[in-house]
Amino acid sequence: MKFGKQLRREATLPWNEKYSDHYVDYKMLKQHIRSMIANESEAITNTPVHFRTLLLSELSKIDNCTRVRAKELGKRMDKANSLLQTGDQEKYSKILNVCKRHLLLLSTFVDINSAALRKIAKKFDKKVLGAKGAESMMHNGEITTMTAFIEVFLAKVLERFATKQGKFESDISEGLFKTASPHEEINEELLEELEIHEDIPVYNDLPLDALPSGEITTMFVSLIQNELSRTIDVPVLVAKGKIEGPVLGVTSTLHGNEVNGIPVISKLFREIDVESLRGTLVGVPVLNPPGFSRRQRAFLDGRDLNRIFPGKPAGTSSQTYCHMILEKFAKKFDYHLDLHTAGLGRVNSLYVRADMNNPITHQMAVLQQSQIILHNTAPDGSLRIASMALGIPSITVEIGNPLQIHQEFVECALSGVRATLDWLNMLPIYPSEKIEETSSRAKTTTCTRSYWVYAEHGGMLQVMPKINTWVSKGDVVAVVRDVFGNILVKYKAKEDSIVIGKSVNPICCAGERVVHLGVCDDEFGKKK
Repeated sequence: MKFGKQLRREATLPWNEKYSDHYVDYKMLKQHIRSMIANESEAITNTPVHFRTLLLSELSKIDNCTRVRAKELGKRMDKANSLLQTGDQEKYSKILNVCKRHLLLLSTFVDINSAALRKIAKKFDKKVLGAKGAESMMHNGEITTMTAFIEVFLAKVLERFATKQGKFESDISEGLFKTASPHEEINEELLEELEIHEDIPVYNDLPLDALPSGEITTMFVSLIQNELSRTIDVPVLVAKGKIEGPVLGVTSTLHGNEVNGIPVISKLFREIDVESLRGTLVGVPVLNPPGFSRRQRAFLDGRDLNRIFPGKPAGTSSQTYCHMILEKFAKKFDYHLDLHTAGLGRVNSLYVRADMNNPITHQMAVLQQSQIILHNTAPDGSLRIASMALGIPSITVEIGNPLQIHQEFVECALSGVRATLDWLNMLPIYPSEKIEETSSRAKTTTCTRSYWVYAEHGGMLQVMPKINTWVSKGDVVAVVRDVFGNILVKYKAKEDSIVIGKSVNPICCAGERVVHLGVCDDEFGKKK
């Protein structure tokens, strides 16, 4: 059996289902190697530098999962010790045998994933390093192989695990020796009883100062009450480093049907090396739970939350909710990324909205490596503009389309967040290999302004150009026909522009959005 299949088989075994996402994505790494060999793309994601980042991210997944599983194992051991104090030696020995089994499974998890990283690094050295030359593997001014590079970081993870493993083995062996029952039969009822089910705490505020350092904390934060007098609780992930530093907030799904930001945040926290983190990373995967539950853009009262910031402390439900978002989340951020997608019935390129006259948000936008950057400072009632008004640098990242996971854009957006962490020196992996604006400009179109073409007639709509493609002044960009097939109107581009987004809903009413076009002028304007 090939190693890749063996790894996937191991990850899908019943006792590993809970941790299957933490196994090395061997297939993805092999695809990156093939892409680099074929020179399929000149993007930043197709370089040895990015591949090193991917390897370290995969390693962090292993490390984080090992920590979590070791913590659970410790709690099972505590449960066993409490039974010993009560004199229940029979159940004590059974629990220890369960712990022994879980330690074996954890050891297997570490071994097979370590082997995966070593194999993929060796494959890179053989197929990419040989093709691209040794200079492609410069790191801190020195040439190194990918195998040697990953081995340095892997050794630290394995050393930490070996210390914990030795302690657990010693405690388990000593306990089983005391009870003289080293081979107790394990039944499923006992396994279920020993499952660790922890309730996720609910807070009235985001308690960053009170959270433990060097750990990832999962929680809910209450904002306002709904019609049943129950609080609307927002899910939050916090990775707090051991070293003081800035707070980066990453929010998603302010529009309930825009879900591509959710996997960006979950993957980010799955791979984050919290031991090396400087500062605090806050992830809010679903900022609008009522809209998310209803699969709709709007809030409970039908309002678009991203049009009424900063809200009011005493207003409509949506105004109050927006006010609480600023008070309980945004004001605690030093930097902010707000993740969105296109609205229902439309598709978007991977693009960023930012104030490009502001040097901080300018650089944050460039770091996302998006297809398009749109300069925008309009007071549009958005969370981004409200955060900027508070002095918090904020950008919006549009990641594809609504109610579907656009995997390619998700990976690109994740790379952008990683680059932001590196730029802020929160998680510096390659301090000497910063992404330069010049390298980004060759791949990203920066628009100084944009405009929507709106339908003047109702009927059947057809938008011609694809997203992220150029149209010339006078080109037909859309046609509206009546239901008999007769052309009612053709819409033309007013000037040379690039397609940022467009409608894909063929049923069109007068006044609806048709196509979003970006324009590149010589200078960034002060207004939209």
